[in-house]
Amino acid sequence: MTAQVISAASQMHGPNGHITGQVLDDDAEAITGARVRVEEMSSETRAETVTDERGEFVFDGLPLGWYTIRASKGGHVSSEFGATHAGEVGTPVVLDAKSVTAVLTLRLPPTAVIDGIVRESNGQPVGHVRVEALRSYLDEYGRERRASIASATTDDRGRYHVADLSPGTYVLRALPPRGPISSIESTSSPRLADAAAAEGRHFGYSVAYHPAQANGSEVPGLVLGPGERRGGIDIMLRRVAFAHVNGQLVASGDFDVIDVTLQSLDVQGPAISASTTRTSFAFADVPPGRYVARAVARVPGRSLLSAVSSIEVVEGQDRLETVLQLVPFASAIARSSSSLAVSGLRIALIDASDARPTVVTSFGSDGVAAFSEVIPGSYRLQLVTSGSQYSTSSLTSVRVGGSEEIDESFQMLGGQAARIDLTFAASQEELFGNLMTPQGEPSKGHSIVVFPEDRELWPAAYQRVRATRPASNGDFRVRALMPGVYRLAVVDDLRSNEWYLPGFLGTIIQQSIPISVSAGIPTRVNLLSQK
Repeated sequence: MTAQVISAASQMHGPNGHITGQVLDDDAEAITGARVRVEEMSSETRAETVTDERGEFVFDGLPLGWYTIRASKGGHVSSEFGATHAGEVGTPVVLDAKSVTAVLTLRLPPTAVIDGIVRESNGQPVGHVRVEALRSYLDEYGRERRASIASATTDDRGRYHVADLSPGTYVLRALPPRGPISSIESTSSPRLADAAAAEGRHFGYSVAYHPAQANGSEVPGLVLGPGERRGGIDIMLRRVAFAHVNGQLVASGDFDVIDVTLQSLDVQGPAISASTTRTSFAFADVPPGRYVARAVARVPGRSLLSAVSSIEVVEGQDRLETVLQLVPFASAIARSSSSLAVSGLRIALIDASDARPTVVTSFGSDGVAAFSEVIPGSYRLQLVTSGSQYSTSSLTSVRVGGSEEIDESFQMLGGQAARIDLTFAASQEELFGNLMTPQGEPSKGHSIVVFPEDRELWPAAYQRVRATRPASNGDFRVRALMPGVYRLAVVDDLRSNEWYLPGFLGTIIQQSIPISVSAGIPTRVNLLSQK
């Protein structure tokens, strides 16, 4: 099947390119009905088609450029051409005057499956439990997260079946129904419900993980290969006593409470609202775990007040008392000191501890962005670059109250308006070159990682660390770099969820070479692989 190209550039005069190929499974059998998408890396040229009964596809009339090619089909792992692992960036295909046609083969391995039984500590199965398969990723603000990739709910026999998983490392999380056991309509736990009622306390199930851990942030995980079916992964739910969390709201004057909430740091989900009086609040039936308590109040006829506090409910703890100190919100005015047009560009204040919500605003036509209702605390500033010509690396200076804070956190003080002055680079710096074999052929199967020589900048992966894969002709480009001294490493096996981590960078620094990136001067480096 031939695809129609969506691009203003395709209407321009000049040579056009062609990409054809076939999508196969692991047994080299054709995959019919696979969706194939091509996208030019520096323009809006894109096209999509579906493979025919022979698994073949054709893209005609493509403007010359660098293209990524991705194929997907239910029951198979989506993959980019040239990727050595599922979910990783593939090899760009270059269409130029020397090569206007590319013939490719993409292979889609089958997805993996995990199944097992969720049980109580006495061995009885538990139904109506949501089981999630979690994987690590880096969010748009540069923070490492765990996302639910796929999930399933246990049946009456406690069995679950999580399917359509790409190869990789997973942590399983079992989320029992919220609330005391006595309020859960399930025939699988009458003994526990009776015990809770007899003791006069509320009991429930805690969130459980496999591999077992109090929370899912620091466990090695299950490693799945293509098409692997991992059975017998049973998860144990433990009965725990719920706690009461009570507290007082304190301020320098009179106030009216608007809301007090409790947000789990261990499990994503809606916050719990407290029952409140004029100066106090209470949460009932809180499972053990880490939380953030937040409060919002209003001074009569005046401004808003806020409070935030991290708390931890320890297993076995029946009651926890806390105090929330209400203070005025902070605010900030950010100005661009550059002549570049920044209207509509989004900018964010981020609390790396997650205790405070991220605050996002946009620049107006006057080059000013205003932040309001910011909970006082420590933040760092970052651009939100989705769909933008800018990246965080476009910033060359972030001055807060006269102090340079581009790679640092700074304090937002209650009742005060901070002044933030931003300077953008007129152009983003680029590192480019090629990676060839000793025989003069384009090197295949390698990736390039560029990272700062200064180890203290490694945690700022969202703006300092870059990874790319050379194109089909051996050429590579690394864009949006800030001026400075970097290290460049060529690696054979690059996992999509590790290249930006300081621990991984430490393992490749010995095989890296120093590279200096100067403002306004493109940097070229030609590399020779060992194979």
